[in-house]
Amino acid sequence: MATFAGRVAAQDLPAGHGYGGGIRTRAPLGDAPLRLTMSTGWGSFRDAGTHHRLGGRAALVGWATPWLALGARVDGSFDVHPGDASGSDRSLQGEPVLLLGTRYRSGERWGAGVLVDVRLPGARAPSLRLAATTLESRAWLAVRRGAFTWMGNAGVRIDRTRETLDANRLNTLRAGDRRALQVSDAHALLLSVAASLKRGNFESLLELGWEPWMGDAPSLRHAPLRAALALRISRGATRLTVGAEARFTSNPPVVDAPIAPLEPRFRLFLEVSFGFLSPTPPPPVTPPPPVVHLLEGVALDVTGQPLVGAIVQLRTAGDVTLDEVRTDPSGAFRLRLPDHPSLRIVLLDADGRLIAEIPAREGGGLVLRVPESPAHERAGSLRGLVRNFEGEPVRARITVGEQQVEADEEGRFDLELPAGRHEVVLEAGGYRSQTRDVQVDDNGVTILNAELRRSAP
Repeated sequence: MATFAGRVAAQDLPAGHGYGGGIRTRAPLGDAPLRLTMSTGWGSFRDAGTHHRLGGRAALVGWATPWLALGARVDGSFDVHPGDASGSDRSLQGEPVLLLGTRYRSGERWGAGVLVDVRLPGARAPSLRLAATTLESRAWLAVRRGAFTWMGNAGVRIDRTRETLDANRLNTLRAGDRRALQVSDAHALLLSVAASLKRGNFESLLELGWEPWMGDAPSLRHAPLRAALALRISRGATRLTVGAEARFTSNPPVVDAPIAPLEPRFRLFLEVSFGFLSPTPPPPVTPPPPVVHLLEGVALDVTGQPLVGAIVQLRTAGDVTLDEVRTDPSGAFRLRLPDHPSLRIVLLDADGRLIAEIPAREGGGLVLRVPESPAHERAGSLRGLVRNFEGEPVRARITVGEQQVEADEEGRFDLELPAGRHEVVLEAGGYRSQTRDVQVDDNGVTILNAELRRSAP
C-alpha cells in the first residue's frame, strides 16, 4: 500500500519524524555529512470507532557535496481498527523513498534550496508499481538570527498512489482497511512555516502547515491544516526530539471516490538521530613563546655622569610601551626586547619629561646620553595679573611673538616661553594697549603684573 507524505525534521535534510507526525518543514541550513534517523509516533481518530495508527521511519542521508545531498528512507505504519461487521481489523504497510536535496547557504546565517522525495509505493507486499510513483518537490528558505531560526517551505505533491489499487479492489476492502489506506486521487500543495529557538543543547520548534488538494479531491475544508510543537535535545551530532501534532480540519468521509488519506487528529512522536563524519575540530595550537632578547645600556647626563632614577621605556611605532625600567645608581638599565618591528628606546627624567630617544637594537653597550640643549630649547614661564586702575580684573589679551593667551575672569594668565628677552603686548577692549619687556629664565618663572588705563571716551 502507499503511505503518507515524507516528513522531515527542521534543519535536517530528509531524515524525519515518521508517520506518527512531526515537524514537516525542511531547512537543511547545517548538518552532519552523514545522518541516520529513526522515528516513531502514535495517533488516533474516531470514525465508526477509534482508529489507532503506529508509524515508523528509518532514513540515511549524506551530503555528496556541500550543495547536494542523496539519501533513502523506509516508511511504515501499523493500523488497528476496533472492528467492523467482520471483527477487529489490523493492517501493516510500508514503502521506500528516494531523497535528493540541494542548498545554497551564506555561512550559518541563511540558506535556500530545493528538496525532492521520490516515493515508490506498491500493491501487495512485497511489490513495486512504477505507475504509482509519487513525487514531492519543495523549495525551502531558512534565516538564522542569533538563537532564532525562521524556516519556510512551498512545493507540490504529484500524487499517483491511487494506481496501487486495482479497479475493483477498493470495493472488496474491509472498513478498517479503507481507513488505513494512505492513497489519494488528488495532487496537493505543500505549504508550511516554522520557527525554532535554541538555548545551549535545547531547541524548541513550532510549525504551522497546510496541504490543500488540487483537482479531483474532497472539499478543501477537509484539507490537512496542522500545527506541531517539539523539543529537541542535542549532544554533539546526536539528537533526541519529542513532540506533538494536532490537525484542525476534519477527515473527509469514507466514500468510493475521490479518495483521500485519513489522518489522526492528534499525534505524539519521538525521534533519535545520529550524525557521522562530522569534521573533528583541530586541536588548539599553542603558539610558541615569544622570542625575547635582552637590551642593556647606560644613561648619562650632559657631563657624562650616570643618570640615576631616570625612566627608560621600550616603545612601538604606535607609541605603545612594551617595557619600562628605571636606571640604577650606576645609570645602567636592562630591557626585554621581543621580536617586533620599529621599536625605540625612550629616556624620560624622573618627572616623565622626554629627554632623548634612539632606535632599539639587540645586545649591550648601549649609551643613552642627555643631549646638550641649545638656547632656543630652554624655556620658562611668564605669569601675571592684569587689572585696571580701580583694582578690577581685566580679561586682556597677552601676545608674545606668535603666541597669544587671554587672561581669565580674575585677570590671571600663564604662558610658557623660550628662555630670553621678550616683548609682551597687553590689550583689552575699552583700554589703552600696553607693551612691556621681560626676561624669561630657563626653568624659571617671571611675574608680570600690569594695570591698564581706560581709553578716552
